Amino acid sequence: MTKRKRKHHKIAVATVSSVVAISSVPVTTAFGNEHDLIDLKTANSHTDNIIELLKRGVVSGYEDRTYRPNEHITRAQAAKIIANILELDLQNISDPKFSDIPTSHSYYSYIAALAEANIIHGDAGQYKPNDFITRGQMSKIISRAFELEEENEMKASPFSDVSPTNQYAKYVQTLVKHNITTGKED
Repeated sequence: MTKRKRKHHKIAVATVSSVVAISSVPVTTAFGNEHDLIDLKTANSHTDNIIELLKRGVVSGYEDRTYRPNEHITRAQAAKIIANILELDLQNISDPKFSDIPTSHSYYSYIAALAEANIIHGDAGQYKPNDFITRGQMSKIISRAFELEEENEMKASPFSDVSPTNQYAKYVQTLVKHNITTGKED
């Protein structure tokens, strides 16, 4: 296991699973105390993970004192979360030359850092920052970001909506193998 992999493996298991499980972690404006966020209920099974991410400065609440845990996450927001978790260098980066991410884009440095780390590649020269990220896409990013040993043996998926021919099947199976996701009851 590489030094980077060891350092971040525990973080992956403890925090990133909450991102996959709820598919929504807003990263907009910095906000003070996580306990002041009026919509984080202690009954939510992901509250502890969200609070851990808030304390670490990986995510933040909105100015209206909400967290909005049920909103979808964009590809740009996912890039910021992963880059922050990995503590990637956001200054010394090469331009990934995504046509929809100019250097003035507010998420440029996060996206560029992930591209430079070979974690993301975009699609046909674009990153599509405002598209909502899918759970499949997030499974690929997490697998690559934390250098998880991939599940190469394609077996029957434990999920009814992930066929072995799905482009993200091996990444979903990798997260299952490492106990990072369990899917939903149905």
